[in-house]
Amino acid sequence: MMLDLVRGQVAIVLGHSGVQSVHPDRAFQDLGFDSLTAVELRNRLGKVTGLRLAATVVFDYPTATLLAGHLLDGVLGTEAAAVVPVAALPSVADDPVVIVGMACRYPGGVASPEDLWRVVSEGGARSSAVPVGRGMGCGVALQPGP
Repeated sequence: MMLDLVRGQVAIVLGHSGVQSVHPDRAFQDLGFDSLTAVELRNRLGKVTGLRLAATVVFDYPTATLLAGHLLDGVLGTEAAAVVPVAALPSVADDPVVIVGMACRYPGGVASPEDLWRVVSEGGARSSAVPVGRGMGCGVALQPGP
């Protein structure tokens, strides 16, 4: 029944004449779905089922059969939490940090992004006085709010 509902909504969104043109195990992308039609299907299925569905639901469950199973689990409240195997997560041990660009006033004798990175990587900290002539001295900056 849920599969027929999904196939019917897919047929409407894609402008097909009926559910017979929507093979239950054919990928939505192969049927012609793009991001716009995926969101339209999500909206239609959310309205019919009363479920709040992710914008990516069509790509997360890429066939009518898989999507129908997901919707049925959601309606019945039987959906299990997604389990991500630890082995599938990328290693962060050699993950590079990239600073593409930055602009700031450096504190405590730091003169360049390289100096700042050195201070941070060594676990250091720097501070300096609030710049003068900007309309906010320490007294103004530390005043309690309204």
